Amino acid sequence: MSLIEAAKGARAELAAIANPRERLLRLVQITRIFAEEVVGLFTIAPYGWRAFRTYRTLLRLTNAATATRKGVSMVQDVRYGPQPRNVMDIYLPATSTPSAASPAGKQGAVPVALFCHGGVWAMGEKWQFAPMALRLAQAGVLTVVLHYTLYPKATAAQMTREVSEAISWTLDHIGSYGGDSRQVSLLGHSAGGQLCAMALLHRAKAASRAKAGGKSSSCYPDGRMPARFLGMAAVYDIAKHYEFEDGRGVAELSTMKRALGGRQQFALQSPAVILSRALEKAHGSPPVTSTDALSSWQPYYQSFKLKGQAIAQRTGFERLAAPDSGLSRTSNGSKAAVNTNQRRKERITNGQQEQQPPAAELERLQQPSASDADSLADFSAADAAHLPPCVLLSSCRDRTVPWHESAEMYWHLHDCSVPCKHLMYEKPGHADFVIDWRPLSGHKAGDAFSTAGLPDFAEDVVKIVTNQVEVQYTRAKQV
Repeated sequence: MSLIEAAKGARAELAAIANPRERLLRLVQITRIFAEEVVGLFTIAPYGWRAFRTYRTLLRLTNAATATRKGVSMVQDVRYGPQPRNVMDIYLPATSTPSAASPAGKQGAVPVALFCHGGVWAMGEKWQFAPMALRLAQAGVLTVVLHYTLYPKATAAQMTREVSEAISWTLDHIGSYGGDSRQVSLLGHSAGGQLCAMALLHRAKAASRAKAGGKSSSCYPDGRMPARFLGMAAVYDIAKHYEFEDGRGVAELSTMKRALGGRQQFALQSPAVILSRALEKAHGSPPVTSTDALSSWQPYYQSFKLKGQAIAQRTGFERLAAPDSGLSRTSNGSKAAVNTNQRRKERITNGQQEQQPPAAELERLQQPSASDADSLADFSAADAAHLPPCVLLSSCRDRTVPWHESAEMYWHLHDCSVPCKHLMYEKPGHADFVIDWRPLSGHKAGDAFSTAGLPDFAEDVVKIVTNQVEVQYTRAKQV
């Protein structure tokens, strides 16, 4: 959490509370939350120092064509776009052989990991992920760590465009650094995973347009895809995550709502919602309109008579057990016909009435704007067919982004016939997915693809990115 931005959110939230007693109680709660955040900063300080020291002491390449190296080298601040933070660091394994021009799939080219960090859309520096990048490079993976413009200088929509630009740059130029452009794995953690998923949805729509002979988007003209996407403890349904954060008392302190553009944008910035509605449309539900995005205003977790049903439904526990429900699938996993109107009817029956916005707000949201030109409101199951295989990683111990958020996304990908896999772990905390990577000491070039000393999730990442294992993806039959 960005303490500066959290303070702004706290000030605005307290100002909106009219009752003095309620304001005081909330102030006490906010003070406790801030104290916990400060303690957390001190706890993670040793890692921060280690990451900074690792970053500063890495060998720096001044010429990407240098081919003789004893260990991992780094090319700093390679520009991929026009914005000040549109730069990336490239970690070169000892096994890679950079050259001025290297064709895709050249013999000796190494697999590539393009990493997008999280940080509630408002924090994150490249050097903080040096241990992870270095360890991946020691395993023979050419690793790219990208920067993007953060809130408040940009909204998530702009961040998504920048991530897409980084993907295109990597596919175009990574061969000159010794990487295999046909084996680029896109890795995204937390908020970075949401940005990656949104970028891939936009690119899938661009690919679908190109296949149909339509006009390409000015913001997303490139429909090429990485070999796979690995989402690590990422946020895929903004409205439900906002409600989860509200239960923790941090929803208004977090920069998520502000960075996403307010509640009215939650649905159109949620990969899980976009895929769900694409599936609904494929099964004959009413077409999505701009006002349909307002369903994100409706609480989810409190809309069930049995409170434990909310998470069970997100994780798909009831899909086979209740074949007549809107969330079931056939025994062979063919498809799940999810109906928006039925879900709304069920919630109203359970006592949860739909919330309608003021008429003026409704009219405003129905008006097209420049930002709507590249909206995914009309994303279809046919568009989803262009998405790459997806591997989602989550942890039972994660209290920041619970595992069932990835589980729900898995089912939406599955039902849209996207090859997908959900990997779950018992021990990692939320941040561990990116900080629990200890570089090898005494590393040699012959250690390529080594997973020695890595925790389970990191070992799996290396094996997937380097094709050491054949992932058994699952997906429904074509929608």
